[in-house]
Amino acid sequence: MRTYLEALEIVAFGQDAEFVRLDVTSKTEAERAAILVALKDVMTGITCTFSRHDCRHDTYQLCAVEEV
Repeated sequence: MRTYLEALEIVAFGQDAEFVRLDVTSKTEAERAAILVALKDVMTGITCTFSRHDCRHDTYQLCAVEEV
């Protein structure tokens, strides 16, 4: 399983959105929290959602995505 922190810009239908995905699989929870703060800082001024994505495609299972 891989774990990602993601930011997705909220835009009107048909427009291109900014998207950032950071692999935090091997990071501690403290490191992940610091990375999330930095990601939010980078996305300042852009309306977006932030989520934690536990990707389970490598084990043929469904992913779990949770807004953070």
